[in-house]
Amino acid sequence: MNFTLDISYYNLLFFSITGLLLWGLMMLSHRLLFRLSKINHAWKRVQTQYFPVIQGFIWFVFGVCSLFMIFKSRSFVQALAIFFCLVFLVWISWFALRDLVAGLILRLQGAFPVNKRVSIKELNGRVRKLGSLSFELETYQGELISIPYSQVFHAIRIKPNQEEAVKSHSLTLVLPRKHSLSDTVEKVRLSILHAPWSSLLKKPHVEVLEETPDTFRLRLVLYSFQGLYFQKIKEYVLRVYEDMPL
Repeated sequence: MNFTLDISYYNLLFFSITGLLLWGLMMLSHRLLFRLSKINHAWKRVQTQYFPVIQGFIWFVFGVCSLFMIFKSRSFVQALAIFFCLVFLVWISWFALRDLVAGLILRLQGAFPVNKRVSIKELNGRVRKLGSLSFELETYQGELISIPYSQVFHAIRIKPNQEEAVKSHSLTLVLPRKHSLSDTVEKVRLSILHAPWSSLLKKPHVEVLEETPDTFRLRLVLYSFQGLYFQKIKEYVLRVYEDMPL
């Protein structure tokens, strides 16, 4: 096949300027997603998984359109278009393939046991679910984050010794009387267990110290992996109890 490079320099200049503007827009979008991911970790998945694919697709469409507008030789353009299609398909497949392979290796190693606490890079939390391409982490703030395996394959992973890490703390709460004594004790116990900072290895203890016509005074024994979380658990229990209907 004989290729002739008959180039339209006007279209070349037009698409060069358009490409620079498109590149600038991509950079701004990437920075915006980076800042949003710092505010809300849910945007982290968009930044690391979806945005590269969208970005690649936009560049692919732009590249093919540029070829047809710049080069007047259709046979040359068709050959390049087929080549870029193959490169794009390989590039898209690689995103899924690397997560699949990394996930298979990490699961075989037992790197992320379900319901266990782990520390990865700047994230700390409990592993909730293992998928084929990513796993789900629940942070101490209660956020659920989907993390691709390839993002943490080479990262240092810290799994605390569960028996040694659990700490206990005792405190007293005075709660207004909204329900019966048994219902109040059960609701407080469940709210402690639902707090994302509580340990699931040891069950909390709720003891009634005093009962009056208007209040209950309770003694709570809490279990968590870090001492600074006991105040968060207390605030969470009080907030849940205040929101309970009479």
